[in-house]
Amino acid sequence: MDVLNRREYYSGHYKCYGLNVQAMVGPDLEFFYVCIAVPGKTNDVRAIKRCKGLIEWLQALPNGYFISGDNAYIISRKVLVPHDKPQCDHESKRVFNYYLSQLRIRVEMAFGLLTTKFRLLRKGLNFYNEKNSLVIRACAKLHNFCIRTKEGKGDGFGVLDRDAVRNDPKACGILPLPHKHSGQTYDMGYLETVIDEETAEIDNSTPVVDLFVSDPSLRNELVADIRARGLRRPQENISRNS
Repeated sequence: MDVLNRREYYSGHYKCYGLNVQAMVGPDLEFFYVCIAVPGKTNDVRAIKRCKGLIEWLQALPNGYFISGDNAYIISRKVLVPHDKPQCDHESKRVFNYYLSQLRIRVEMAFGLLTTKFRLLRKGLNFYNEKNSLVIRACAKLHNFCIRTKEGKGDGFGVLDRDAVRNDPKACGILPLPHKHSGQTYDMGYLETVIDEETAEIDNSTPVVDLFVSDPSLRNELVADIRARGLRRPQENISRNS
Protein backbone atom coordinates (compact mmCIF):
# COMPACT_ATOMS: atom_id res chain seq x y z
CA MET A 1 0.00 0.00 0.00
CA ASP A 2 1.46 3.36 -1.06
CA VAL A 3 0.23 5.33 1.98
CA LEU A 4 1.62 6.01 5.43
CA ASN A 5 -1.70 6.02 7.31
CA ARG A 6 -2.71 2.43 6.57
CA ARG A 7 -5.14 2.25 9.45
CA GLU A 8 -7.30 4.88 7.72
CA TYR A 9 -7.91 2.34 4.95
CA TYR A 10 -8.99 -0.52 7.21
CA SER A 11 -12.77 -0.77 7.46
CA GLY A 12 -14.08 -2.31 10.66
CA HIS A 13 -17.41 -2.70 8.86
CA TYR A 14 -16.01 -4.88 6.07
CA LYS A 15 -12.97 -6.25 7.97
CA CYS A 16 -10.50 -5.43 5.19
CA TYR A 17 -8.49 -2.60 3.63
CA GLY A 18 -10.14 -0.61 0.90
CA LEU A 19 -11.54 2.63 -0.47
CA ASN A 20 -14.89 4.25 0.21
CA VAL A 21 -16.74 4.50 -3.12
CA GLN A 22 -19.81 6.72 -3.27
CA ALA A 23 -22.19 5.94 -6.12
CA MET A 24 -25.63 6.80 -7.44
CA VAL A 25 -27.47 4.24 -9.59
CA GLY A 26 -30.48 4.40 -11.88
CA PRO A 27 -33.32 1.87 -12.17
CA ASP A 28 -31.53 -0.07 -14.93
CA LEU A 29 -28.42 -0.53 -12.74
CA GLU A 30 -26.46 2.11 -14.65
CA PHE A 31 -24.04 4.21 -12.60
CA PHE A 32 -25.05 7.86 -12.74
CA TYR A 33 -22.26 8.92 -10.40
CA VAL A 34 -19.13 7.23 -9.01
CA CYS A 35 -16.57 8.85 -6.72
CA ILE A 36 -13.62 7.16 -5.01
CA ALA A 37 -14.00 9.56 -2.14
CA VAL A 38 -11.98 8.66 0.94
CA PRO A 39 -10.11 5.81 2.70
CA GLY A 40 -12.17 2.77 3.60
CA LYS A 41 -12.35 3.53 7.33
CA THR A 42 -14.26 6.75 6.69
CA ASN A 43 -18.03 6.49 7.17
CA ASP A 44 -20.48 7.45 4.46
CA VAL A 45 -21.59 10.73 6.02
CA ARG A 46 -18.02 12.00 5.94
CA ALA A 47 -17.39 10.50 2.51
CA ILE A 48 -20.32 12.16 0.78
CA LYS A 49 -19.12 15.55 2.02
CA ARG A 50 -16.11 15.07 -0.26
CA CYS A 51 -18.35 14.61 -3.31
CA LYS A 52 -18.74 18.27 -4.22
CA GLY A 53 -20.32 17.63 -7.62
CA LEU A 54 -22.93 15.28 -6.17
CA ILE A 55 -23.77 17.69 -3.36
CA GLU A 56 -24.27 20.57 -5.80
CA TRP A 57 -26.47 18.36 -7.98
CA LEU A 58 -28.59 17.29 -5.00
CA GLN A 59 -29.04 20.82 -3.76
CA ALA A 60 -30.20 21.87 -7.23
CA LEU A 61 -32.93 19.21 -7.40
CA PRO A 62 -36.43 20.72 -7.67
CA ASN A 63 -38.72 20.38 -4.67
CA GLY A 64 -40.27 16.95 -4.45
CA TYR A 65 -37.35 15.16 -6.10
CA PHE A 66 -34.99 13.05 -4.03
CA ILE A 67 -32.66 10.06 -4.01
CA SER A 68 -32.84 7.11 -1.62
CA GLY A 69 -30.10 5.94 0.69
CA ASP A 70 -29.58 3.69 3.68
CA ASN A 71 -29.32 4.62 7.35
CA ALA A 72 -25.67 5.58 6.96
CA TYR A 73 -26.82 8.93 5.57
CA ILE A 74 -28.66 11.86 7.14
CA ILE A 75 -32.37 12.19 6.41
CA SER A 76 -33.25 15.33 4.42
CA ARG A 77 -35.66 16.49 1.74
CA LYS A 78 -33.13 15.46 -0.93
CA VAL A 79 -31.92 12.16 0.57
CA LEU A 80 -34.55 9.83 2.03
CA VAL A 81 -33.52 7.03 4.37
CA PRO A 82 -35.68 4.32 6.00
CA HIS A 83 -37.04 4.40 9.52
CA ASP A 84 -35.01 2.33 11.94
CA LYS A 85 -36.77 -0.31 14.04
CA PRO A 86 -37.59 1.90 17.07
CA GLN A 87 -39.25 4.40 14.72
CA CYS A 88 -41.51 1.81 13.06
CA ASP A 89 -44.42 2.29 15.44
CA HIS A 90 -47.05 2.31 12.69
CA GLU A 91 -47.68 0.13 9.64
CA SER A 92 -47.49 3.14 7.32
CA LYS A 93 -43.81 3.57 8.26
CA ARG A 94 -43.11 -0.07 7.49
CA VAL A 95 -44.87 0.39 4.15
CA PHE A 96 -42.64 3.41 3.45
CA ASN A 97 -39.55 1.33 4.29
CA TYR A 98 -40.70 -1.39 1.91
CA TYR A 99 -41.15 0.91 -1.07
CA LEU A 100 -37.92 2.77 -0.34
CA SER A 101 -36.07 -0.55 -0.19
CA GLN A 102 -37.21 -1.28 -3.75
CA LEU A 103 -35.26 1.82 -4.78
CA ARG A 104 -32.24 1.31 -2.53
CA ILE A 105 -31.61 -2.25 -3.65
CA ARG A 106 -30.68 -1.04 -7.12
CA VAL A 107 -27.32 0.33 -6.04
CA GLU A 108 -26.41 -2.92 -4.28
CA MET A 109 -27.45 -4.92 -7.33
CA ALA A 110 -25.42 -2.60 -9.56
CA PHE A 111 -22.29 -3.24 -7.51
CA GLY A 112 -23.03 -6.96 -7.58
CA LEU A 113 -23.40 -6.89 -11.36
CA LEU A 114 -20.23 -4.81 -11.68
CA THR A 115 -18.11 -7.18 -9.61
CA THR A 116 -19.65 -10.26 -11.22
CA LYS A 117 -18.61 -9.00 -14.64
CA PHE A 118 -15.21 -7.62 -13.61
CA ARG A 119 -13.86 -10.31 -11.27
CA LEU A 120 -10.71 -8.33 -10.52
CA LEU A 121 -12.85 -6.25 -8.16
CA ARG A 122 -13.76 -9.34 -6.15
CA LYS A 123 -10.16 -10.35 -5.55
CA GLY A 124 -9.10 -6.99 -4.17
CA LEU A 125 -6.93 -4.40 -5.88
CA ASN A 126 -3.24 -4.45 -4.99
CA PHE A 127 -2.01 -1.50 -7.03
CA TYR A 128 -1.12 1.93 -5.74
CA ASN A 129 -4.08 4.09 -4.82
CA GLU A 130 -4.19 6.20 -7.96
CA LYS A 131 -4.28 3.09 -10.15
CA ASN A 132 -6.85 1.40 -7.90
CA SER A 133 -9.10 4.42 -8.39
CA LEU A 134 -8.58 4.39 -12.15
CA VAL A 135 -9.44 0.68 -12.32
CA ILE A 136 -12.69 1.20 -10.40
CA ARG A 137 -13.70 4.15 -12.58
CA ALA A 138 -12.84 2.28 -15.78
CA CYS A 139 -14.88 -0.75 -14.72
CA ALA A 140 -17.86 1.47 -13.87
CA LYS A 141 -17.68 3.14 -17.30
CA LEU A 142 -17.43 -0.23 -19.07
CA HIS A 143 -20.37 -1.43 -16.97
CA ASN A 144 -22.43 1.50 -18.27
CA PHE A 145 -21.22 0.91 -21.82
CA CYS A 146 -22.37 -2.72 -21.70
CA ILE A 147 -25.81 -1.73 -20.45
CA ARG A 148 -26.26 1.06 -23.00
CA THR A 149 -25.19 -1.05 -25.96
CA LYS A 150 -27.06 -4.15 -24.71
CA GLU A 151 -23.95 -6.32 -24.99
CA GLY A 152 -23.37 -9.37 -22.82
CA LYS A 153 -27.12 -9.74 -22.42
CA GLY A 154 -26.78 -13.37 -21.33
CA ASP A 155 -24.58 -12.31 -18.43
CA GLY A 156 -27.18 -10.01 -16.97
CA PHE A 157 -26.40 -6.90 -19.00
CA GLY A 158 -28.63 -5.24 -21.53
CA VAL A 159 -32.33 -4.60 -20.91
CA LEU A 160 -33.19 -6.01 -17.49
CA ASP A 161 -36.60 -7.16 -16.33
CA ARG A 162 -36.87 -5.29 -13.05
CA ASP A 163 -39.28 -7.79 -11.47
CA ALA A 164 -37.02 -10.67 -12.49
CA VAL A 165 -33.98 -8.93 -11.01
CA ARG A 166 -35.80 -8.28 -7.74
CA ASN A 167 -37.19 -11.81 -7.44
CA ASP A 168 -34.14 -13.76 -8.60
CA PRO A 169 -30.90 -11.72 -8.77
CA LYS A 170 -28.81 -14.84 -9.48
CA ALA A 171 -30.73 -15.52 -12.69
CA CYS A 172 -29.70 -12.06 -13.91
CA GLY A 173 -26.03 -12.58 -13.19
CA ILE A 174 -26.05 -10.82 -9.81
CA LEU A 175 -24.38 -13.02 -7.23
CA PRO A 176 -25.08 -12.35 -3.53
CA LEU A 177 -22.09 -12.75 -1.23
CA PRO A 178 -21.86 -13.81 2.44
CA HIS A 179 -21.73 -11.14 5.11
CA LYS A 180 -20.40 -11.07 8.65
CA HIS A 181 -23.74 -11.95 10.26
CA SER A 182 -23.57 -15.38 8.61
CA GLY A 183 -20.23 -16.01 10.32
CA GLN A 184 -18.20 -15.31 7.19
CA THR A 185 -16.07 -12.40 6.12
CA TYR A 186 -17.09 -9.53 3.90
CA ASP A 187 -16.13 -9.39 0.24
CA MET A 188 -17.07 -7.03 -2.56
CA GLY A 189 -20.35 -7.61 -4.30
CA TYR A 190 -24.09 -7.67 -3.61
CA LEU A 191 -24.33 -7.33 0.18
CA GLU A 192 -27.30 -6.94 2.46
CA THR A 193 -27.64 -3.50 3.99
CA VAL A 194 -26.36 -3.61 7.56
CA ILE A 195 -27.00 -0.77 9.99
CA ASP A 196 -23.75 -0.23 11.86
CA GLU A 197 -22.97 2.20 14.67
CA GLU A 198 -19.71 3.03 12.90
CA THR A 199 -21.54 4.33 9.84
CA ALA A 200 -23.94 6.36 11.97
CA GLU A 201 -21.13 8.62 13.20
CA ILE A 202 -21.50 12.22 12.06
CA ASP A 203 -18.54 14.48 11.40
CA ASN A 204 -19.08 17.87 13.00
CA SER A 205 -15.62 19.23 12.22
CA THR A 206 -16.65 20.73 8.88
CA PRO A 207 -19.28 23.40 8.20
CA VAL A 208 -22.68 21.82 7.56
CA VAL A 209 -25.00 22.66 4.72
CA ASP A 210 -28.72 22.00 4.46
CA LEU A 211 -28.07 18.56 3.00
CA PHE A 212 -26.45 17.47 6.25
CA VAL A 213 -28.99 18.91 8.68
CA SER A 214 -31.56 16.29 9.66
CA ASP A 215 -34.92 17.11 8.13
CA PRO A 216 -37.54 14.31 8.06
CA SER A 217 -40.35 16.55 6.82
CA LEU A 218 -40.60 15.05 3.31
CA ARG A 219 -40.50 11.53 4.68
CA ASN A 220 -43.29 12.44 7.13
CA GLU A 221 -45.35 13.83 4.25
CA LEU A 222 -44.92 10.62 2.26
CA VAL A 223 -45.82 8.48 5.27
CA ALA A 224 -48.96 10.57 5.80
CA ASP A 225 -49.87 10.07 2.13
CA ILE A 226 -49.33 6.32 2.45
CA ARG A 227 -51.63 6.27 5.47
CA ALA A 228 -54.28 8.33 3.71
CA ARG A 229 -54.21 6.08 0.65
CA GLY A 230 -54.34 2.92 2.74
CA LEU A 231 -51.32 1.44 0.95
CA ARG A 232 -50.04 -1.91 2.19
CA ARG A 233 -46.99 -4.09 1.77
CA PRO A 234 -47.25 -7.31 -0.29
CA GLN A 235 -48.33 -10.25 1.84
CA GLU A 236 -45.08 -12.11 1.22
CA ASN A 237 -43.13 -9.18 2.69
CA ILE A 238 -45.38 -9.08 5.75
CA SER A 239 -45.00 -12.83 6.28
CA ARG A 240 -41.22 -12.73 5.80
CA ASN A 241 -40.74 -9.92 8.31
CA SER A 242 -43.32 -10.91 10.91
